[in-house]
Amino acid sequence: MNKKIRFIVLPTLGALVGWVVLEPWNDSYGYFRDFMLFYSLALGIVLAVLCEQGIHFIKPKLFLPYLKNYRTYIIPLVGALLIKLMFTKFAKEEIQCNNDEITDHIVLILDNSSSMSGRPMRELKSSVEEYLQLLTCSKSNDQIAVVSFNSSARIINDPTGNYEMVLNKVSSLWASGGTNMSQGLQLAYGLLPQFDRQKATFILVSDGLPNNANEVVNLVVQNPQIDINTIGVGNGYDEHLLRQIASNSNGKFFPADDITNLTNVFKQIAKNQGGGITQVNSEKDNSIKLGHTKRILGWTLLGLFIGITIGRVDKRPGVKRIVLVGSLLGGFISSLLFIVFDSIGFSSGWTLRMITFGLFGFLIGLSNYLVSKLFARLNTKSPY
Repeated sequence: MNKKIRFIVLPTLGALVGWVVLEPWNDSYGYFRDFMLFYSLALGIVLAVLCEQGIHFIKPKLFLPYLKNYRTYIIPLVGALLIKLMFTKFAKEEIQCNNDEITDHIVLILDNSSSMSGRPMRELKSSVEEYLQLLTCSKSNDQIAVVSFNSSARIINDPTGNYEMVLNKVSSLWASGGTNMSQGLQLAYGLLPQFDRQKATFILVSDGLPNNANEVVNLVVQNPQIDINTIGVGNGYDEHLLRQIASNSNGKFFPADDITNLTNVFKQIAKNQGGGITQVNSEKDNSIKLGHTKRILGWTLLGLFIGITIGRVDKRPGVKRIVLVGSLLGGFISSLLFIVFDSIGFSSGWTLRMITFGLFGFLIGLSNYLVSKLFARLNTKSPY
């Protein structure tokens, strides 16, 4: 196999293997999913690059020692944990409670159709977590129930004051199927007798066009005593319908066209309900620049840990210097491209994740190849 092809194709393939490993966990929420993103990507690229000699000479014994070396697996693991901890530290919020009482029971009606797959679902779960934190922050003893809908609807949990249980239930949601909003509303109305006042405020979140808009409107008109706050996520939802639902039920419509604003919408709803927080100091709310800095730092560090791993395992002279510089550069360039992708709304869901992983591996390989050629020109000893 041509040297240039080996340099570029193998890391790309390794990154795509990492994407395949991550994809089943993509809609899960919490530390594990984020850790798996960094670890599967880094390990896939590391293994592909280390196997380069064996693939070229068709001699597995040349790369078997690499596979048996514990550093091959431990260094990317440590790197993934450190990057995740760094992101968590930067995202930390300082919340000040006002200790007011929230006066209504709550039913969350959440769209988990296939269009919510990936980032929208992760943002939804994160937003629900913060909303529940606000309810905990208040003096509220009220209960919360959750209904989800895609091609059909189901009750995620009956009314309860155990917010930790609610979060665990919401965290287990997966995105698939259509948008049967009317059935979701029917189940929500059916939960009302379980509340002590037989009344609750609904919060309806959706990113798409429902299969049965007329049925939705009829249900709302038949139940005018229930306030419904509606949230439109992304750019594909039926704004007219969500506004109509809110206006017919004495609720409010909140757009979250930028998915990252979903958490702020939930905070605003909590404030409107009379409980929750008086102040939040958070980089997510007021510093897009720090968000970009975080992304650049994260992907660059991931490239660095890939380079450190290969340099520590492959003892050939000159390898460490090439892979450290090349992988660091590849990670940095990748982070800039990913910021551009986000700003122009390029693709979404599994397609974007596949492209992101493949592009990251490609840029790591390309950077290593160019650095090796540069060092060769500078008469620096190179094994390549």
